[in-house]
Amino acid sequence: MDQASSGRWTKPGFVIAATLVAVVVLLGVVVVVRSADGRDDAASAAAGRPPTATSTPDPTASAVADPSTDNGPATPARQRIDSGASVCGLPDAVRDPAEFAAPKADWKYDGVAAYPSGPDYGPGRTSPAGFRYCFQHSPRGALFSAAGSMAFNNTGREASRAWSRYMQAEGRYRDRQLDGEYVPADPSVRSETIGYRMLSYDGDHAKIDLAVRVSTPQRSMTTSVMFDLVWQRGDWRFSSDVPESVQATRLVDLSGYTSWGDA
Repeated sequence: MDQASSGRWTKPGFVIAATLVAVVVLLGVVVVVRSADGRDDAASAAAGRPPTATSTPDPTASAVADPSTDNGPATPARQRIDSGASVCGLPDAVRDPAEFAAPKADWKYDGVAAYPSGPDYGPGRTSPAGFRYCFQHSPRGALFSAAGSMAFNNTGREASRAWSRYMQAEGRYRDRQLDGEYVPADPSVRSETIGYRMLSYDGDHAKIDLAVRVSTPQRSMTTSVMFDLVWQRGDWRFSSDVPESVQATRLVDLSGYTSWGDA
């Protein structure tokens, strides 16, 4: 597999949609879709060519607590709950993921992509750059954050950079995860959340697996998109303590997933 493309799923701001034969392009990241036996389905990029040069990380880029009031970089190197206080004042809620079923959501649209919204779970704010943020410190809040990320509208380089800086937590791999080539959204590609699994939750971290149906005018497929989230500076963010905080794999069976989406 091309080394230049194999790690880009961890770079949230630089790719947005999906091409199904070879590479999934979602969330600002390019991901080579692997079959269940671990083999790459293909090695070409969505535009019919592999990604080329990467950009130099912005030395001033840092995770911010609130995009509307950029207070500078987070100080802790280790990802953990700082004070637990939400950046927009949403109250903490139940911390046991076993205590809730599929949450009710008001499904809204950003272009052709649906995202969940609720007064308790978020998103609580929209940044000047146009992205939605601030989710409840709870399993439901983490789920809404992950599903909301799938609908990020990568309409421009600056919006993509601003969203990436906010969403990528402080940690060992932050600079690596923010490094990448900007890839604009493909309007022909659509994605739809259709289910989820809560893999783990302890208040500090959440691991969530979304079942996402991705389609182009030619074909469609269902993917598993797994998020490694951390509660840091009052919101859910992509973990930087691991090399790949978001990963995708082709799904052939929805067993074990809770049905959830704008159906």
